[in-house]
Amino acid sequence: MINHIAHILHLTLRAAYYFT
Repeated sequence: MINHIAHILHLTLRAAYYFT
């Protein structure tokens, strides 16, 4: 479960970097 959350957070951070 934690791994899944961490994966989502990682994707979110990556998306944030791309969108910024």
